[in-house]
Amino acid sequence: MPTMELTVHQGFHAGTSVYVSGMWKGLFPRIIMIGTLTALQWFIYDSVKVYFRLPRPPPPEMPESLKKKLAAAQQQ
Repeated sequence: MPTMELTVHQGFHAGTSVYVSGMWKGLFPRIIMIGTLTALQWFIYDSVKVYFRLPRPPPPEMPESLKKKLAAAQQQ
């Protein structure tokens, strides 16, 4: 009968070897995974808003300081 130490060690080794040699090893695959999941969530969110014809927020307005800068540049 195996000892508890050996069983725990074998279980830990089996779990980490699958994880370490798994498909999502490394930073780049994780970035891809999170990016696609986030994009899917935004797609679902937008689809629900379109389906229920919910209003969209108004587009942001240009800051006053930038308006003044552009007006000064156009006058020159």
